[in-house]
Amino acid sequence: MAVTTISNEFSCPIPPARLFKAAVLDAHNLLPKIVPDKIKSIEIQGDGGAGSIKQINLADDGPFDFIKHRIEEVDEQNFKCKFTLDICFELLKVQHWVTTAVLAGGVTDIPQHSITHTNTTLCDVVSCSHS
Repeated sequence: MAVTTISNEFSCPIPPARLFKAAVLDAHNLLPKIVPDKIKSIEIQGDGGAGSIKQINLADDGPFDFIKHRIEEVDEQNFKCKFTLDICFELLKVQHWVTTAVLAGGVTDIPQHSITHTNTTLCDVVSCSHS
């Protein structure tokens, strides 16, 4: 299994509470509307908080039918979220942490950290469709 770690940070003029609500709390409603050619729908198992699983149903022309998005932690007060994406049943697992904070002038700072685990024995798989 190969492991890749990526950290990046960017700024955004949108206030952190509004950005967190749209990008984390309401993403299941917004993403299918914003990118309907990529995401057909998002189904939630649970209340949307820690322990919930969101199934992101992808467009028909993609390499996968869906991605499982498992919420590990949601901290609405501090605008933090930790989740794991399961792509193609053990082919790729991504652990992702997102935090937002306010900088001078009301700019939102967004550091992100991802750890990707790739099952190298399955790297020859070109397409993975499971319904």
